Amino acid sequence: MRFAMHIAITNWAGGALRLGPTLAQAVEAAEAAGFDAISVADHVWGSQYTGGVEASQIEAYTTLGFIAAHTRRVRLLALATAVPYRHPGLLVAKYADACNIRPGPEIPRQFDLLKRLCDEAGRDYGAIEKTAPFFFDVGDNGDPSKIAELLGKLRWLAGMGIETVFGWVVGVDQIAPIEIMGREVIPAAAEL
Repeated sequence: MRFAMHIAITNWAGGALRLGPTLAQAVEAAEAAGFDAISVADHVWGSQYTGGVEASQIEAYTTLGFIAAHTRRVRLLALATAVPYRHPGLLVAKYADACNIRPGPEIPRQFDLLKRLCDEAGRDYGAIEKTAPFFFDVGDNGDPSKIAELLGKLRWLAGMGIETVFGWVVGVDQIAPIEIMGREVIPAAAEL
């Protein structure tokens, strides 16, 4: 299993003055911890999950450029880029190389549908990366029960065919949860 750190919320302590330095610290820590990718949300305004429509939102592609200047090896991408405010020609669906499916027991059925659609389109189903959004909550100071619970959920996802998990690291702006992921979770889940 591969891990991607998804950054959807940036209303961190210190406000706008600390946004750049905190983001730089977080992405550098994620790369050092062994994350394979870093993604950002491409939303014009927030949702119920990101603090509501009034919450501050970063511009995805500008932010990815900033992140690129602070990383060397991780893949960078915008997750959930929308056609209504991006030119449709930039958003290559017929040729997609990944699908992002919400965690749940319906994943195998959705993958069966994807395989059928790939067969109909003459696409290689195996070439499409199977991903899921997730929360990485390692608790305060790497609580062993939280880590065990997280690893169990990751095993469950891997067992259904999920290859990469795009997770919101709870407390990402504190950096320590990212480091705990690199020490306790990523190595343990590498073989899933």
